[in-house]
Amino acid sequence: MRLATSVLTLALFRVLGTLAALLVATGLLKSVGANAFGLYATIYSAGLLVFTVGFSGAVSLLPRWVAQSGEAALPGAYDVLIRFGSLVAVVCLASVALLVATAGAVDLIVEVALSLLVVSSSLLLSRGALAWFNGIGRPVRGTLLSVVTLPLVHFAIVLTLVDRLEMSPTATVVAGLGISSITVWLLSLVAGISQSKPTCTPIRWRPEWSTVARLNAVSLVAWSTSQADQLIVGVALGSTDAASYRIGAQSASLAGLASTSLVAALTPSLIAMNAGWSEVERSRRLVSAVSFLFVGALLPGALVFGKSVFELVDEVDAALAWGVSIVVLLGFVVPSLVGPVGTILSLNDRSAVVLRASGLGALIGLPVMVVLALSFGAVGAAVGRAVGLAAANVSMFVLYRRGMSRAAL
Repeated sequence: MRLATSVLTLALFRVLGTLAALLVATGLLKSVGANAFGLYATIYSAGLLVFTVGFSGAVSLLPRWVAQSGEAALPGAYDVLIRFGSLVAVVCLASVALLVATAGAVDLIVEVALSLLVVSSSLLLSRGALAWFNGIGRPVRGTLLSVVTLPLVHFAIVLTLVDRLEMSPTATVVAGLGISSITVWLLSLVAGISQSKPTCTPIRWRPEWSTVARLNAVSLVAWSTSQADQLIVGVALGSTDAASYRIGAQSASLAGLASTSLVAALTPSLIAMNAGWSEVERSRRLVSAVSFLFVGALLPGALVFGKSVFELVDEVDAALAWGVSIVVLLGFVVPSLVGPVGTILSLNDRSAVVLRASGLGALIGLPVMVVLALSFGAVGAAVGRAVGLAAANVSMFVLYRRGMSRAAL
């Protein structure tokens, strides 16, 4: 009963967070225009790449380390959140300050470089806080702060700054992201105090850097199959198409809510040394069934009403955004059938398996993405994304089942 309540609450906050992010994206589009928003979407995708290459492995290990270490790890985990987060927050704040101070006085390349630094450090703050809360068994609290609160604070800050700073609209949106991420990180510190009062000598976090490097590589190839499309559209097709693509793809991201909510709530049962492989498989099947039903429920509504909804936003090419949303939504079908095998393998020290499978998906999906984007526009890029995701998930599932049959993943 407690698990069901946790899952439902977490799913509710995930829905609210995704809707908030979508509404905020639409509001930002109306506030700064299609070109500025499209450029921001492209910069954000590039900043996500920087975060993925540099920090995603360590962030993904944090929940497992805390979950496996139990209560004794909480003081050490909180120490990581404070010390490392403080350093990142200073870097983020300094980058925002430079971006504001040099507005209009530097080349576009310098502005983009500063923007990338702001975006990557912001992602590290928000995702690090979310990973910490998942690790201590408080995914609802982390989701409320990092998924629901962050986009709302971001939008409020941008609306406050957009007419007061003499800087480009894109830089204003980036600066707002940095300030909002620092705000959410500070709120995370306050919310985490009651869970982390030291009861023993703090445990220092010393992740295995070889494992971190493998997880970074896994995240990089995952970015290639699920995030590179936005960067390709922005660079190859321009900011206007990038804006419509971002709105369409972000709308379709509702399909991933069921899976991410359940995975966050069931993280301890996805670790074999805690639960055993039979429990892991039951959890995978549960996530798979719910996710597939959720995607199936969204598809008819998107087909019938999607274009009419996008037509409400004047700055968006409704037909383009609708086509992208349908293709991206269809791209969730195979991952929903497969279930969270990538998460299971990563949590159980089998990141090399994930890397091989994701690499295959990237090897197939990226060329298809580029060729179809240049030939058929943004919808072609979405098709390439769906192909890459399908290839990665199918190969990952095959390797997962092979390992299960040997009982030695």
